[in-house]
This record gives sequence, C-alpha cells and structure tokens, in this order.
Amino acid sequence: MTDRPRIVDGKTVKNEAGYTETIPEFHRITVFNGLGQTVAKHKAKGDMVEVQGRLHYSKWTDKEQVERYSVEIIAEEVLFL
Repeated sequence: MTDRPRIVDGKTVKNEAGYTETIPEFHRITVFNGLGQTVAKHKAKGDMVEVQGRLHYSKWTDKEQVERYSVEIIAEEVLFL
C-alpha cells in the first residue's frame, strides 16, 4: 500500500491539524521461487513489507468483450517491516 494525497477540485485537502489527507492505494505483488516461499511462510495479506522490483502490465479481453488492463509489481527483493 502507498498513500497518495486526497485532491478535491484540484486542491490538496488538509485536515484540522493542517496535514494533507491521504488515500491508500493497494498494489498486486507477485513473488517467485524461494523468495515467494519465504514470503508465504512468514507474511500474511495486509502485513507491511518494502518491495523492490519491476512493473508488469497486462491487457486482456473479458468474457463480455471488454478490454481490461492491470499492473503488478514483480518483486526482486522483499524486506519485512
């Protein structure tokens, strides 16, 4: 998950304390081989990790003939936080 600023009418929204409000963004991560086994053994969905890797973009047509797109991170390194 990463946070991005909350923007309304082109302006960043601030809370009562003056801090920028954020919106969480969740990411699909794919981890292969021994690294994948280690992550599966020691981490659960929602646990915080730091991931370094590359982006992989996909495009497909669903059964209603609508073109769909996705992006995932192919992990090369995962640090447990």
